[in-house]
Amino acid sequence: MRGKPGYEHLNEPLHILVEGELPVEIVDARLMQAREILEDLLRPVVINLFLLCIYLAWKLTPSSCI
Repeated sequence: MRGKPGYEHLNEPLHILVEGELPVEIVDARLMQAREILEDLLRPVVINLFLLCIYLAWKLTPSSCI
């Protein structure tokens, strides 16, 4: 979608507007926590395909076969 008309915003950094009515120290601490959580969510996940296959086989096996 990048480069297409109407999607120019995809080339910009992520922007988030945060407003708070708490003391600055509390807001700063919570923003740091939120940033860490967002960074974790945006980080690509590496999946071990072998472990994924074992997990799926376990989940799909009827309980009567175990």
